[in-house]
Order: sequence, then structure tokens, then C-alpha cells
Amino acid sequence: MAKTTFGTKFWSGNDPQNLTLFPNMVSISPPTITRNALDVTTHASPQGAQEFIPDGVYDPGELTVTWNGVVSDAMDDMIRAAWLNPSPYSFKWSSKAAAGEATFGPAVGVITSYDPTGALGTSGKQVGTLTVKLSGPAALVDPA
Repeated sequence: MAKTTFGTKFWSGNDPQNLTLFPNMVSISPPTITRNALDVTTHASPQGAQEFIPDGVYDPGELTVTWNGVVSDAMDDMIRAAWLNPSPYSFKWSSKAAAGEATFGPAVGVITSYDPTGALGTSGKQVGTLTVKLSGPAALVDPA
């Protein structure tokens, strides 16, 4: 069964125990977890087929958030301050789950990009986009 994504939330800040809810969030692209496959093919591999084993480490991915924002509003100021602070950036997000709501995090990452305005055309709106590279796992807090 599918669920709608309306109602997804995102919090962030420098202190994982005191995160700020992002106002006016439009979308969130949660991280895609990836792992390299190590080629262990030899000349004796069955029928000449390549063989692989999973790498011992994985990449926890990147998370991207987009929101309706305005340059120099409170959210813009908070993200700019976080960008300039070399400390890890903390965040968490929630979405609907099979039963109730599931929360991921708090997690830690590095801000890799921040676009405070989006395209500034003759029509349209300002939107901010933030991308964070996760550092370590983002635990799922089971809604049960």
C-alpha cells in the first residue's frame, strides 16, 4: 500500500538535542545508502562470470531539503551560520510509515551546498536548497 508524503518534517541545527523545525519545507530527498561491490573475479571463476563481495563500509549518502524561503530570513541566517561553523551539522527528518510516523536521526553531516534563492526569474518564488553529506549512520526511530 502506498502512503502520501504530505506532512514530512525536517529539523536541523548545531546541537542534536535542540534542533529547529524547518518552516515552509517543500521537499526532502532522503539519502540513498550505497555500498561498493569488490570484484573478486579470478581466472577460475565459474563460466567466466564476474564475482563480487560487498565492501566492508558503506556511504550513508546525501540529503537535500528545499523550502520556500527568503534571503536573510531566520532560516537563511541559521544555515549561513552553520555553513561557517566547522562543527558537524545535526538534523533529523520524519515521514509516514507503515504504522504512524517514522523519524530518522538525529544524524550528523557536513553541509556540502546551500543555495538560498534558487533561480531569480521574472516570475516565480525564492526557494532555498540545502544539501548535507551524512557522516555516520542515520538511525531509524521505530514508530512502534
